[in-house]
Amino acid sequence: MQLGKSLRLRRLYADGRALVGQLDHGREPPVSLVHSFARAKLDAVIVSPGMLERVSDELNGLAVILRLNLRFARAEQLLSVRGALDLGAEAVLLTVAIQDASEIHSLGRVTEEGRRCGIPVIADMIGENIREQVTCAGEFGADVIQLTLANSSNDLREAVHSAGCAIHVSSPAPGAPSALAHNQRIFGRRSAGNYSSSHGRTHIERRSKPGSRRFTSGRCVAASWNFSTVATVIKDMRKAAFALLLIFSTSFAANLKLYLKDGNFHVAREYQVQKDRVRFYSVERGAWEEIPLELVDLKRTETESTQKLSALAEEAKTISDEDKAARALQDEILKIPQDPGVYMLDNSELRIFHPAESTVHTDKGRSILKAAVPIPVVSGKATIEIPLDHALTIVTNNRPDLYIQLSAEQRYGIVRLTPHHGVRIVERLTIVPVTKENVEERDEVELFRKQLTDGGLFKIWPQKVLENGEYAVVEYTPGKLNLQVWDFAVKAK
Repeated sequence: MQLGKSLRLRRLYADGRALVGQLDHGREPPVSLVHSFARAKLDAVIVSPGMLERVSDELNGLAVILRLNLRFARAEQLLSVRGALDLGAEAVLLTVAIQDASEIHSLGRVTEEGRRCGIPVIADMIGENIREQVTCAGEFGADVIQLTLANSSNDLREAVHSAGCAIHVSSPAPGAPSALAHNQRIFGRRSAGNYSSSHGRTHIERRSKPGSRRFTSGRCVAASWNFSTVATVIKDMRKAAFALLLIFSTSFAANLKLYLKDGNFHVAREYQVQKDRVRFYSVERGAWEEIPLELVDLKRTETESTQKLSALAEEAKTISDEDKAARALQDEILKIPQDPGVYMLDNSELRIFHPAESTVHTDKGRSILKAAVPIPVVSGKATIEIPLDHALTIVTNNRPDLYIQLSAEQRYGIVRLTPHHGVRIVERLTIVPVTKENVEERDEVELFRKQLTDGGLFKIWPQKVLENGEYAVVEYTPGKLNLQVWDFAVKAK
């Protein structure tokens, strides 16, 4: 393999894996999509020459894979391989329908030009038979083969094993979530050869003939997602779903270092110890090679490989735990209404807290307090009160988890109420003469707060155990008499 092509492949697949986004014309602005790709730490972006001009200043380290043609207009080539090289591409991508002889001819011409220019060629294959796609792309010398995720787990698995080069697995446009789940079934389950998926890497240990050990870390696989899929994942699923994307994208993807006793090493896809020599597949040169056993530091090689797998297994466990937590949080959010108010989940059953009618009590009398139209009050002392000595809403947990859906961007909290002559005092007011400023005094409970949605849904719970008594959730704007109150009583057993 030419040095230029080898270096570009190393940059694209630094540790034998890559997560690639496809930037096409669509519903979302391309610049914002590129920003999303960069935040999600994708490795590269597939982009057309025209689109590259629009987003070139926003790439933030993303490698560029340039499209040479479009999926819906494959006959017309957008630019040459040399032109892609001049634009700074790390690789080029050509979409090829296997049943079209002219497109197969184009693939041969592009791979030949790629060899001359030292730039990797990705063959984006379209067809019914995955094996035929892989065979065709391999015969013409494609450096990477891109396949659309199909329904046949076995075909895709065999394609990965037989390709002899990197594989991109691309999701079909609208169905990415189901495709993701499908790919987990392909790469995540056990079968012959003891496959174990850990953070997207699959380590395979197989015994060949007696006395021979063979270790393989699989072939390089990358995920290639269209722009709408990645945007949705980044926006809605965040860390957990992106971790699943990594599991998808890096299956069969861990290369290893075959250490020599002089301190150097070869980057190998797999190796075999055979009597007095070690046979290994060189990732750099793309071919099988042999080296005398006495030159190889097997102990260091196997130790590092074992440590790497242990670290991946631990990372996979962490991702699994994060995914479970994310799913639980999503289920929790879906149970809470979007209407402004205060809610509680009692053994997964929704409880709705009813707002209390609050009044301002001065020496002149009482006035009903309205959130929308704060009432003016005269100078002096006052209290905000709600009726009855005790709340009708009873909570038996002395550290309840409550949810408040705000009606506007306002402050909120939990306050202790003071029963007094048939009412409960929510807060005491001092109205300053002349300026008419309100000094509000509330007995607030120290809370933990967690924002659940961008739409103003918060989860709140007390930092310490609440004593039995009267409490209320309040929403307000400081300095304005627009307090909203949802009262409850704690009667812990």
